[in-house]
Amino acid sequence: MTCTDSDGGRNYFVNGKTKGYCFDCNTDDKNRDVYDVCAKDIYPGSNANDLFEYRCNAQGYFDSETYACPNGCQNGACVQGNQEDPKYRNYIIDRDIGAFIYLNDTLETGLDADLVRDEVTHFKGAIDGASALYSIISGPNVDVYAKAAVLELDHEIKFAEFDSYVSYLRETLGDEGMFDYDSVDVPDTGSLPNAQVLWIGSNRDKNEGAGLWISRDKVIYVAFEFRESLDINLFTSFVKPYLIKHPSTLIVPDIIPPETVECENSCLRENKCVPYGYRKSGEYCDVDGTFKAQVSNLQCDNSYECESNVCSAGQCVEINALIKENKGFKVLIGRVLCRLANIFDNVHLFFRMVVKKGFIAFAFVAALLILSVSLASAGFGSWFKSALTGNVVADVSSDGLVGYWVLMEILMLHK
Repeated sequence: MTCTDSDGGRNYFVNGKTKGYCFDCNTDDKNRDVYDVCAKDIYPGSNANDLFEYRCNAQGYFDSETYACPNGCQNGACVQGNQEDPKYRNYIIDRDIGAFIYLNDTLETGLDADLVRDEVTHFKGAIDGASALYSIISGPNVDVYAKAAVLELDHEIKFAEFDSYVSYLRETLGDEGMFDYDSVDVPDTGSLPNAQVLWIGSNRDKNEGAGLWISRDKVIYVAFEFRESLDINLFTSFVKPYLIKHPSTLIVPDIIPPETVECENSCLRENKCVPYGYRKSGEYCDVDGTFKAQVSNLQCDNSYECESNVCSAGQCVEINALIKENKGFKVLIGRVLCRLANIFDNVHLFFRMVVKKGFIAFAFVAALLILSVSLASAGFGSWFKSALTGNVVADVSSDGLVGYWVLMEILMLHK
C-alpha cells in the first residue's frame, strides 16, 4: 500500500495532489486522487481562511486536516504573507525542509521575534530578525518540532562578542547545560575552513538541543526537540539548508595553555621556582616540593617550619616567651650582684688582711677549695641552667661565690 503527496506532506502554501487509499472516506472508491482545497470552494458560507490539507500519514493512508490560513485561502492553498516585503526570506527558509514541515503561521518577524528578542539584549547594533517553527510527524498524533531564528546586526560579529553571549547562556543553564564546539562536518555548505557550530544540550532533557553559530553579520540559532526513536540524521538534514543559507564564520581561536614550569629541588610559587625554606603568607616550601602551613608550639626540624621562625631543641619557640626569659635573666644578674655585694662586705676585710700579711698561698688554696666544694655539691651544669631560666641559685652556697671573688681579689692584690 503506497501513498504519495506532490507537495511533500503538510505544506499549506502549495496546492498538492495526494494519491493513495482513504481509510475513513464515505465512498466505495477509496483508492483515489485528492487535491488540497479551500473550504469555501466546496462548502459555501464556510470560513474563508480554512484549507482542507491532504497528506499521507504514518500508516500509509491519506487523511486531511483543516487549517486556518492567516492571510486567507485561494486556489487550494494559503495566501503567502508579506508578498510585497519578502525581507524575512533573507533570514528564514519558508518551505519544508526534508521531513520537517514549515508552519507559516508561526513566522515572527522583527526584533521581537521568538528567540531573537533574547539575543537583542546581548548584541549591539541589531537591525532585524525573524523566527519560524517546523514540524515532523513521527507517528499518530506525535509531533516533533524544530525552530530557527536569525538576528542581523550592523557589523560583522567577532568571536569575543559571540563568546560573551555564550557566557550568558552558560550562566543561565548552569549545571544543566552542555556546550560543545564542533567543526561543520556537513559538506558543501560554504562555511569558512575550520568553521564551527556550538551545540548546546541539556542534562535535564536529553531530547532537547540547539545549534548556534555566526554568519558574518548574523546570529543563527536552531533549536529542536526529538524523540529517541527518531534518527538524529533528520536534524542534520534540517540544519544543512540553514548552513547553506547562512554559512558559518564562527572560528574559535586557539587557546594557548600557559607554559608549565617544572621545579627541581624547589617549590612552585606564582609560576616561579623558590628554594626550600622559602616562607610567605604563613606557608613554607618543604623538602618534598610542596607548600605547607607554618605551625606553633609543635615539634620541628627547621626554623622555617615555625610561625615564629625559631626552632630550638626540636620545638617551635614563641618570640614572646623568649623576650620574657630574657627579662628574667637580667633580673637574676641584678639579684646575684646584690647578694655578692652583701657577702663581700662581711669577709672582704678578712681576706685583704690575710693577703697583706703575706699568707697568699693560704688564701689562694682556701678560696679554691671553697669554690670547688660548692660547685661540686650543686652541680655546675644545673647551676648554669638555673641561671639561664631566671631562678635564684639556691643550691650554690654563698661561700662558693665568696671563693670565686677571693680568687679574683688575690690576683689583683698580688699584682
